Amino acid sequence: MECHSLKFTHKDWLIAFERQGGIIIGLTGTYPKYNTTEKGKMCNHFCPKVFEYTTDQAIADDILNSYKIFVHKLYLDTEMTLTIESKTGNSFKTSEFKSYSYWEQKLETANNPKDMQILRIQRMKSIQSFPSKERYAAKLLSKVTKKTLIFANTQEQADRLCKHSVHSDNKKSDENLKLFKDGTILKLSAVEQLSQGITIPNLETGIIMHSYGNNKQAAQKIGRFLRLNPSATSTIHILCYVNSVDKDWVTSALEQFDQSKIEWINPIN
Repeated sequence: MECHSLKFTHKDWLIAFERQGGIIIGLTGTYPKYNTTEKGKMCNHFCPKVFEYTTDQAIADDILNSYKIFVHKLYLDTEMTLTIESKTGNSFKTSEFKSYSYWEQKLETANNPKDMQILRIQRMKSIQSFPSKERYAAKLLSKVTKKTLIFANTQEQADRLCKHSVHSDNKKSDENLKLFKDGTILKLSAVEQLSQGITIPNLETGIIMHSYGNNKQAAQKIGRFLRLNPSATSTIHILCYVNSVDKDWVTSALEQFDQSKIEWINPIN
C-alpha cells in the first residue's frame, strides 16, 4: 500500500485487519514529513519507517537519471496591473505587491488558528493568480526546445500557457497526452492530476509554477522527470517570488533534494 495516502478513516479497518493476523507493509516515495499530521500519525502507528532509499541514492546506483533544478527568482510586481473583483461585483486595480501585503496584514491580526488557516489559503490562491509568474512561464516555455511539461495552477492557466493541455474539462486531454507521449508534440501543460501515476517517455524538461511548500507534491512532480536513461540529466525550472512566503515554500519543498543540483538564478531576459 502507498502509506502516504492513509487517513484516520482507514484506522478501524486497519485495526480489524491486524487483529485477524494481517500484516501491513507500507511503501511510499514520499513518507510524511511531520509526525503530527494525520498521515504522519497513521504511518507511524501502522507502518513506521524501517528502511529508506532516497532519490539521490537511486541516481547514484544508476536506477534513476540525474537532474538539475533551476529556481527562477521573481519579484512581486509593483505596477498597478492586477484586477481584483470585489464581493459586490465591482473591480479595482492594484499591484501584486499590494495584494500580497494585504493578506500579510490580515494574517498578522488574525485572532485564532481557524482564521489563520483560512487566510493562508486565501493568500496562496492570491499568489497563484498573479499574472507576472504566468507571463514569465510563457517566456520560459517559448525558449525551451526539448520535450517539456509545465505544471499550471488552474485549468484556465494551463490552456493559456500551452496550445495542448491535459485537465478534466478538456475533451482532447487523452489525445493531447498521447501526442505528447509519442513525441508528436513537444510541449504540454497540465494541472495536479498529472503529477502522479503517469510515465511520459523521454521527458527532459519541466516547469513548475508553484510548489506549495509541500515536499510530497514537489517530489511527485519532479519524479515525472526521472524516467530517462540513467546516464541522462533532466532539467526542472521552478518559479519563485523571493520577496514573499513563496521562497519559504520552495525552500521547504526542495530540502530533500541534493542542494548541489539546485541553482537559484536571476530572471531570464
